[in-house]
Amino acid sequence: MPSGNARRPGSAAAAQDDAVWVVERLVAVAVALSVEGYELRESALHAICTAAASYELPHRVVAPLAAADGMEPVLLEYVLGVLGATGDRAALPAVGRFLRHHDSGVRREAADAVKELRWRLHPAREGTA
Repeated sequence: MPSGNARRPGSAAAAQDDAVWVVERLVAVAVALSVEGYELRESALHAICTAAASYELPHRVVAPLAAADGMEPVLLEYVLGVLGATGDRAALPAVGRFLRHHDSGVRREAADAVKELRWRLHPAREGTA
């Protein structure tokens, strides 16, 4: 876990810091694994998606996922969901690149990620994503 965390253990801030710390490592694993490591890569991406549902993951932490070469379409869907959940304008170019992907599921997930990003970036945040 992050060293030097001056916050009280068990606090929401400490949990957020811990989540970012863990996700940084999971991203490194997901990017480094080869095609032969599909099950491990999928497990890492699933864990990252789970974290993205509960914690605010900075774009800088998850951005390397969008650049991973040879990612299978079903795994790219995880990546796009995570990028969309960042709510960071910096994720738009990476997500937009997948709007022209050869796989329809990836294109659909990219469109959903763009909608999610735009919704999160809208100051009023009224309505649904």
